[in-house]
Amino acid sequence: MRVLRKKHHPMRPSDRSRQIPLPVSLAVEARFQTYYAGANASAIAALQDLPSPGIWLASQVGCGRSHLLQAVAASHPAGNAMYLPLTRELPAASITGFAVDAVVCLDDVHVVAGDAAWEQALFALYETLFSGGGRLLVSADDRPAQTGFVLPDLVSRFASLAFYQLQPLSDDALIDALQLRARFRGLELPDAAAAFLIKRLPREPAALFEWLRKLDLESLSAQRRLTLPFVRDTLAKLLEQ
Repeated sequence: MRVLRKKHHPMRPSDRSRQIPLPVSLAVEARFQTYYAGANASAIAALQDLPSPGIWLASQVGCGRSHLLQAVAASHPAGNAMYLPLTRELPAASITGFAVDAVVCLDDVHVVAGDAAWEQALFALYETLFSGGGRLLVSADDRPAQTGFVLPDLVSRFASLAFYQLQPLSDDALIDALQLRARFRGLELPDAAAAFLIKRLPREPAALFEWLRKLDLESLSAQRRLTLPFVRDTLAKLLEQ
């Protein structure tokens, strides 16, 4: 797992702009190789290349945008890339102090729209990265103009980012995504077992992957493979608990 953390050695004044201000742990499974691209192949290719000045990634909940932002952060050198999920509780100063050539991945940027301090900080961050050859990757529910930002200059800067809209997975693609995640865990998930799960459980990928984790633990305990009978019986037992 890649962990981005503050440096603890003494800094010269000229070093301060290179500090990554918050320690952020990335989910070990949040990598490009564990994301089933499906209809989002063009977005995945762009994220892996990450053109200047960056990308605005929009989607409804459950399309894996947090996964992808963490995958981008994990694919760049430690100490010069950061993933940060935004909340109203965070101070706007959380996004200051980056190296000018950093890769900064801000998740759910729409939650701070309309906050003057945050909008000024986001504008300053964009200008810093743009002038220094850095990259900015942000995720939101919608396009920049529909996200509620008030500062016109910020909206225009965000509009300059390459825009990609993630598409939700079909049932067949969900089966493929489940099987991909199972292989990452060292499991074989037959088609019938995967199809059973998506018919009996919420179709949101994150929820399905959590159930897969539980089934993995049960299969380890029972020393059983994830056959359809085992998945059916174990799911019934877990749902009763």
